[in-house]
Amino acid sequence: MSGILSELEQSGLFLGRVWNATAEGPSVITLREDLVVDISSRSAPMVRDICEMDDPESYVRSAPGQPLGTLTEISSAAVGDANVTHLLAPCDLHAIKACGVTFANSMVERVIEAPDGFTLEVGGRPLHFIDSPGHARHHVGIWDEASRCWFTGDTFGLAYPELAGDRGVFIIPTTTPVQFDPEALEASIGRMLEKQPRAMLLTHYSRVTDPERLAGDLLEQVRALVEMGRDADGRPDRAARLRTEVGEYLFDRATEHGCPLAPDDLRDFLSHDVELNAQGLEVWLDKAKE
Repeated sequence: MSGILSELEQSGLFLGRVWNATAEGPSVITLREDLVVDISSRSAPMVRDICEMDDPESYVRSAPGQPLGTLTEISSAAVGDANVTHLLAPCDLHAIKACGVTFANSMVERVIEAPDGFTLEVGGRPLHFIDSPGHARHHVGIWDEASRCWFTGDTFGLAYPELAGDRGVFIIPTTTPVQFDPEALEASIGRMLEKQPRAMLLTHYSRVTDPERLAGDLLEQVRALVEMGRDADGRPDRAARLRTEVGEYLFDRATEHGCPLAPDDLRDFLSHDVELNAQGLEVWLDKAKE
């Protein structure tokens, strides 16, 4: 180790990560003498977990581990070669995309890209992935054959429990910025309905049944909002006009649906989505001119 670290550095306590070729994934490591030691565990599978402990120093010094090789050997291995154990950056946070959201996830080396048609088995249960653009191009839909349900992200709209009325769930489309595409959205919803699902599992919010009815309501609203956008385009008051018209349209539909909120409360409740949907229509209109 003296050939790599100075005498002062050798007295330190080290925590890091390697690509573990035997385990075919990243491992948390420390240095003991000249050996790189894997100290990954169920209680602390990530560097982050150790750093958030009350006494990370004591944990790293005392954690049981498995030697992986000398520091000289591992530090000289080719970075990026999955067939050999090699050093990785010590941080284990990375942004990835998933059904409906972009979020920070750990162990970037374990992230699997899920293109259209990809199948992932979880405990022997297959989950089938499709591209489902329309709300956003990064969206995927996940079909669970066992429950006959789709994990939809925002592609199948929003369903606030507070707005459920006499006719059940009230669905709202998401034309929010910056990748709204009405044609792609209709196609994605159509693909989901081909499976004749029992229910849709929405990011916002929860499980909703009667997918055929909700899809009809959703597409009717999308088409109406698109027409509002086209009618308002080119006008100097386009932004204000869209906010007013989208707001009145959603308010009228929610009222007709039997949503239980008082009128002022309903307008206030819808205001955030009205603003976002109007903005998304403007972005869509501008992109269509490029």
